[in-house]
Amino acid sequence: MALGYDREQNVVSVGDTADLYAYLYDRDDAPVDPDDLVMVDFTIQKPDGTKVTEPGQIQEDGSGYLLFLETDQRGEYTVVAKFTFIDGQIRSTRTDFEVHDPFTAEYDPSAPDYDAEAHYESIISERVWKKLNDLFDSADGGPWMMDMTMNVFSDSRIADFIPEALFDINVYMPPTEFSLDTFARPVVADLTTGKQKPNPNLTVIVQGTFLAVVRHLMRTYTEQPTPAGGQVTYEDRRDYLQRWGTIYQIENEFFQHLVKNWKRQFMGLHESKNLVSSKAGRLMPAPLRSRNIGRGYY
Repeated sequence: MALGYDREQNVVSVGDTADLYAYLYDRDDAPVDPDDLVMVDFTIQKPDGTKVTEPGQIQEDGSGYLLFLETDQRGEYTVVAKFTFIDGQIRSTRTDFEVHDPFTAEYDPSAPDYDAEAHYESIISERVWKKLNDLFDSADGGPWMMDMTMNVFSDSRIADFIPEALFDINVYMPPTEFSLDTFARPVVADLTTGKQKPNPNLTVIVQGTFLAVVRHLMRTYTEQPTPAGGQVTYEDRRDYLQRWGTIYQIENEFFQHLVKNWKRQFMGLHESKNLVSSKAGRLMPAPLRSRNIGRGYY
């Protein structure tokens, strides 16, 4: 099972209907009583940025439901379900989903709406998500990042952490100013057929982004409540912070090794110059010195 667990239909095909369910929970992590709810409205933002708001239905289990029909665009749909309570209280929750075309490449460079940067972000996010996926075998066995949280944090959120990885790589000596396409732009393997293969630099940005995501996961566990004893025992999830910290140390060592060796090519160590001295009226070879050490070439 994937990291965490949710009840939503996360991926649909272009033109299909999307069954949107939204859930609210009380402090005991139990679903809100449907008798306490008056109405629910769904606001959906499409990939092109346009928004639509439609009224939903309150189900017997307290969830909000909407049958959404306007899935005519490929990409991520941001959905906010706003519940109104009998006492006038208003609470919202997220239930995002993604639309893809099963018969067309998700990113076609010849398509008029092709977005190269989005393509590169998708390549990196998919690789990072694979490193995080399948970590927990059940909702009850995983950490707090499950039912409600997984509605917000998913592979689509990983792209938000790519700039952190780019910064970490560029400030590593020698300083550079590389952009996303340096690491994610596919390489043409065959000029005749145009067949592509992954960029050889992809591993560096994937590992850097993975570390940024792990730092985010560690932050989510820093304010877990202290377990209370007695007849009622609360779950202690503080240990997750230490465990993720251990993972971070291991993966960070790997990242430092990757970026250090990758940056060597920009230090100019392979370009040496023979200094010549003519102090005694004759030419004498002097010791070799390396050029461009500490300078970034890009």
